[in-house]
Order: sequence, then C-alpha cells, then structure tokens
Amino acid sequence: MHERSNQVSVRVTTAGGLQFSYNNFFEIKKNLAERQNKSGDHRGVKYICIINNKTLAIVKRLVDGGFQVRHIKSLPPMSLF
Repeated sequence: MHERSNQVSVRVTTAGGLQFSYNNFFEIKKNLAERQNKSGDHRGVKYICIINNKTLAIVKRLVDGGFQVRHIKSLPPMSLF
C-alpha cells in the first residue's frame, strides 16, 4: 500500500507508538522518502507527534532518514470504537 502512495502522514499518540512505527515500517517509508527526494513524484512521509525526552532519539533518526516531523503540544485521544 505505501509503495504506491504519493504521500504518507503518520499521527502518533505515544512514545511507544512512535517506536512501533519506526521498528516495523522505517525501511518502507525510507524508500518513499528517497523516491520523493530523487524524482519528486512522492510528497514525502510526515510524522505528527509529541517531541519530548522519550521520543527525541527516534525523531532524530526519522529526520536523518529524510522524514518530516512536526511537534504538537498534545494530540487528542484516538479511538477506533
């Protein structure tokens, strides 16, 4: 699914969610970011998350990987029900 997209936005509510996304999807999303940088046919990968001491190391790795990261003071709770 991600491979055929032209933009990926990721909203993360917790430090654990950010770590999960990094652990499981970093390589796929890094390929998209590289495609965006090389050809411009992808609008990139954007993360919206709370940046604090718990998330700072991962955020630095994401930015170094070519992702856009935006800080937000608080995220509303997300419910699937």
